[in-house]
Parts: sequence; structure tokens; C-alpha cells
Amino acid sequence: MTDVLQQRLASHLLGGVRGATLVDTARHMMATQAQELWGGKFALSVRTAGAPSAREVDAAFDRGELVRTWPFRGTLHILAATDVEFALTVARDRVVSRATEPHRRRLGLAADDYGRAERIVRKALASGPLSRSEVFDAMAASGLDPAGNRGTHLIVAIALRGVVHWGPTVLHASGSASQQLLRLNDDLPAQAPVPQQCNAEMYRRYLRGHGPATPEDFAWWSGFTLTQARAAAAEITGEVDLDGEVRQSLRETPGGVVPVAAEPEQLLPSFDEYFLSYRDRVLTCAPEFVSAVGPTKNGMVAPILVRDGVIIATWKRDGTMVPFDESLSAAEREAALARYRAHIA
Repeated sequence: MTDVLQQRLASHLLGGVRGATLVDTARHMMATQAQELWGGKFALSVRTAGAPSAREVDAAFDRGELVRTWPFRGTLHILAATDVEFALTVARDRVVSRATEPHRRRLGLAADDYGRAERIVRKALASGPLSRSEVFDAMAASGLDPAGNRGTHLIVAIALRGVVHWGPTVLHASGSASQQLLRLNDDLPAQAPVPQQCNAEMYRRYLRGHGPATPEDFAWWSGFTLTQARAAAAEITGEVDLDGEVRQSLRETPGGVVPVAAEPEQLLPSFDEYFLSYRDRVLTCAPEFVSAVGPTKNGMVAPILVRDGVIIATWKRDGTMVPFDESLSAAEREAALARYRAHIA
């Protein structure tokens, strides 16, 4: 295993340490991509001591310790609830412009429909969390048509304004949740202070959970321009080490982690940060297999099996696995998949 992969496994809490709690893990990662709720929950679980079950992750959402919202690239991520204001403060302007204006005219929305939607949703959620369909019903009852993707777009837009987030879970007969309820940000716990040099702090947080990496990687992950990413990196040059490829790593010792026995293989979910959060992904996946992992034409990124820092297979929740390495035995496949089955049991 190369040094950079060993260091990345460590920063991703996939090496010899794990987050002490789910909240510690979420804070360490800053934001964990979670278009698919199951994937985001599993991503936190595999990085946390004791590998919490899906229901235990649901409970952290229900207690208000974790939330899911759209801080970067208009994409759903899981955050520690105390980090929401910081994340949205850093990302809001660039994300709002990209996520709102290109779609407003296409969806037939007026400029003041966003303010109307915020007022409607605030009133509807004043009595407690609601499902997406219940929020749409409230919009329709107030004369704001949510059909044709307008309702979803409006929810994203007002979430970026810091009004709502996805929080409490809806328990299914299987024992784990596959959907969440919308909740007002008014109900968030006390927020972490937003630092004056917030772009630099965001870069610092990115390196903590993803380094070694470059400002170009950070620009991809965060949605910053390259100029903004390089400026943020320049503010913390005294805190980082460089490798031969000018990748940066923080010198600090991370907090909120506990030592564990390192494992050679990690089963990871769809859209996992270990693969997706870099501009150049060939370090972790052989070039001939990158297209099989994704993103595909429809934007999907497959769940992966990693050995010694390199992707050696994709898998599905139905138990099927497509190996890239012929040395992967049937017993090893079964042992890896058993980790996900234990998570959802």
C-alpha cells in the first residue's frame, strides 16, 4: 500500500482509528455524501467505533444530533447538527446561485415564490416535522403548486437559506428508516461558532477527513472556485505537510477518535467519500474500472469493496458483487457482505 493511500484511510477513519461516536465521526468528516440515505448511514457506521447499526444511526437523527441537507454542490450530505450554520454560511452564496436561478424559469416559478414557500413551510412545520408529501400538501393548500419538481426545488432552495433540514426518521417494518421528515432549523442545537476565516477553516476540516489532498480536490468537493480553494489553502500553509505530488496533510492529531485494529478490507456504500471526494480518483481505482464505479451517465456511484486502499469490487444490497481482482475469494466476498447485513439486522 502506498503512503498516500495509508494516510487517506487514516483520515477517512478507515485505518487504525474510528470516530468515538457517530457525532464525532460526522464532525471529523465535516460532510458525508448521502444522496441515498442508507449509504450515508452506512458510511458513518463503518467509520465509527462499534459499527453502529442502521437503527442506531436513525436514533441519532431522531435525537437531533445528525441532519441531512444540501451544503455542497447541491448534493445531500449528513452533518453533525452543530455544524449546519457553518456549512451553509460557507457554501450558501455559490450553491444558491447554482441551485436556484438555472431552474427557476424552467419550473415556471416567480422570484417571490421562494419567500412564499418559506412562509408556508415555516407555518406548516411550526407544529412539528412533516414528510415531503405533507409539505407539498401545505404548499398546494396555500396556492403554490408543488407539481413538476417545483416542490422539491423549493425545499432545496429554502434549506440552502438555512430554514429547514431533513431530520427525524420514519421507521419501517424492517426496523430501519429509508426516509426522513423535514424539520425547521430553529430546532437545531446550539451551533458551532462560524470562524472569521471560514473558507480556511472549511479547507482545514476537509483535509482532516480527506487528506492527503490538493486545493483542486477541495474545489471539486466543496464547489469553491479554484481561486477560492487555493486562497483558502494559502491561509493554512503553516499547518500542513506536502508529499511529492503536492498533496497536503494536516500535522494535527485528530480528536474524537479511538484506536481499533486496522482491517485490510472495507465495505463502503454508494457515493462514498473515500472514492468520490477527489478530482482525480485513479489513486483508489484502476483506470479501467473507474467507469464501473461511477459516476455513471445517470449520476450513480456504486458501493465498493476496498482492499489496502484500492477498490477491488462493486456490490449491491441484494448480496451480489462484481470483483475487479481475481484473487477475491467467495469466502472473502461473503465476509465483506456480512458487515452490511449486520448493520441492517
